[in-house]
Amino acid sequence: MTTKVAVSFRAAVARLNRQLAKEGEKLMKFRTPLDGIWDYGIVSTATNGLVWKGNHENLLNWIAESGVLKPYEAIAED
Repeated sequence: MTTKVAVSFRAAVARLNRQLAKEGEKLMKFRTPLDGIWDYGIVSTATNGLVWKGNHENLLNWIAESGVLKPYEAIAED
């Protein structure tokens, strides 16, 4: 049985932001949910346009699929 190293949500978001910065994008958390459901958005720094929007669960999936976590790491549950 392999145990995974816990990475905080904040650290995972910071890693994602560094990866997005290379592509000219950044992750933003909305103060009030957009359209009542979307908590997060990815914005293009060149056009200041919304590229992606999602909630906390969507963001966790995005982080897992983006490759910012190593195979032996997992996001710590709060």
